[in-house]
Amino acid sequence: MRIALVTTPAGARSGIGDYTRHLLPYLRERAEVELFVDVGCEGEEPDGSRTRPVDELRPKEFDQLLYQLGNERQHDFMLPLLRSLGGTVMLHDWVLFDLALAAHPELERGGLRGLVRAVELGGAAEARIWARNHHGPRPPLSTGAPAGLGSGWHASEPSGRWTAPTATLRTGGAKGLRVEVGAVAGTSLRLAQSRRGLLELEAPGVHELALDGSSELRLSVRGARPTAEQKANGDPRSLGAFVRSIELQGDDGSWRSLDLASAVVSGEAGLSRDRFRLTLNRGVVRHADAFLVHSDWMGEQVLESRNQPTPIARVHHGAERRWREGDRRTARPEGRRDAFVIASLGALQAHKRIDVVLRALARARERCPDIELVCAGEARPAEVDHVVKSQAKSMPVRPIGRPKLNPHAQEKKMSIRMPAELHRQLRLASADTGRPMTEIAVDALIKHLRKYEGK
Repeated sequence: MRIALVTTPAGARSGIGDYTRHLLPYLRERAEVELFVDVGCEGEEPDGSRTRPVDELRPKEFDQLLYQLGNERQHDFMLPLLRSLGGTVMLHDWVLFDLALAAHPELERGGLRGLVRAVELGGAAEARIWARNHHGPRPPLSTGAPAGLGSGWHASEPSGRWTAPTATLRTGGAKGLRVEVGAVAGTSLRLAQSRRGLLELEAPGVHELALDGSSELRLSVRGARPTAEQKANGDPRSLGAFVRSIELQGDDGSWRSLDLASAVVSGEAGLSRDRFRLTLNRGVVRHADAFLVHSDWMGEQVLESRNQPTPIARVHHGAERRWREGDRRTARPEGRRDAFVIASLGALQAHKRIDVVLRALARARERCPDIELVCAGEARPAEVDHVVKSQAKSMPVRPIGRPKLNPHAQEKKMSIRMPAELHRQLRLASADTGRPMTEIAVDALIKHLRKYEGK
């Protein structure tokens, strides 16, 4: 069997991409696999093979087109391909909110085009939620609210800070604004208050404008899309404008600088508040020919959405045993060798509710003090970082960043203790056959690909 596997390039900050690289050696034992990535991102893989750009993909040369797809902005290049060629999707997430916003910027901009796209991708019910966020009444901020960064700001950098395509600034009732914009990752930047446009600019520079006294300023970038440099370097952020400095004018006419390195004042806002009610997944679910999922629940959701017979197979993630028992103790810090370790894997973002996890940890430690949480993932956006660090002072939380693991380097190991119920069926199968769980998972994947080969 020849498989064209569409995925992100090696080195990209993609959990699904990392999973794919771990899967590849086993998949290649049972099939001939070629990797296809976004145009301009092709190159050499860690195992010495080379990826090809998707514009070279010729479906007739392969028995199956397989997409490794989930809620990642870097997967936006797959949607036109899926729409025109079809294929089998290994669907890692049901909610494709971030993917949809990356592929269709009009969803963030609003307007009639955004509404039409929301109906197309989410149906009437989700379109109403989308419209409420863009056009419904917003709760007013208190006029006494302090000035600071609102939602939609990426982590600070030495010379400034990037916004997302849409961001907010709490002005604290200031009478004037002076902002230095270093770059605009789109066609134009619009500044608005109380839904009234104050300024629209297309070039970097220092700009000064009068404010209307309300407490929130909205920054919106039109035509924002990931740049070629971002894709080449695996930068998954959706960028708007790079702001070098902000000054606010008080009632007395004096100006004061806003600290761009400070934590944001508020967390999620706008569409992001409703991200789990905005699946926006019909661009994938309605156009794929078959699906591979990791749970029965996901398969049921696909069938309900499509309302027609659909080839769906549940395939477990699988797991590799790359450690010896002694490695577990060695990987733990002194004094904590016998701790019960819980691992949180993935980027630490506000919508993933890491604050709830930390509060639950504090309650669990009241009954079982010997618990340690290892957070393996980037703390982004920036407001999450200070939450984790503040908790780490009073609880054994170790934010270790994104692990840089080479799936082909056997000497690099990570020790994680997981609940006994996890992948129970695979564990039993592994015990019965003496084979690694990943091999069993790949056997299931190949079985179902062959079943629908040529369909």
